[in-house]
Amino acid sequence: MIDYAIKYLFDGLGASPLTMGRLIMGIPSESPFWDVRPDEDRLSAREILAHLATWEGLLIERLKRIREEENPPFVHPGESVLARQHGYATSDPWVQLELWRSRREHTLGILRDLRPEEWKRCESRNIGLVSAEELAVLMLGHDGYHARQMVEWLEFFEQSG
Repeated sequence: MIDYAIKYLFDGLGASPLTMGRLIMGIPSESPFWDVRPDEDRLSAREILAHLATWEGLLIERLKRIREEENPPFVHPGESVLARQHGYATSDPWVQLELWRSRREHTLGILRDLRPEEWKRCESRNIGLVSAEELAVLMLGHDGYHARQMVEWLEFFEQSG
């Protein structure tokens, strides 16, 4: 990956928790906003933050394994399993935001330490091999997906309340 692309990738990944924090700034933990679910098939705002914090921990482990093992397998644990195990529905959104932020800093440290050849190392998934480079780009896209969802939930809440 070219140096300026890596810089932008790191800037984007580092900005994601800050951007999310800015979007939800001032919303108290007890606000009904956190549990609004305009789309029953998607996470509530509270669950989004718990999901991001949980997945960041999984990403850290995945990146470590990619560096240390040859094509380590990654099996998706299932969103509903993770939600139950980590108590998404009753989590404190501000605690989860801080957990995501601190884990993201750890992730960025791992990525910064990758040697050029390690960016091409892969994990094995049901969709095929995924490199550390591809995983980092997927992370940024995942962040953007949930940031957009949070904006949509905020707009819905403002219009309905």
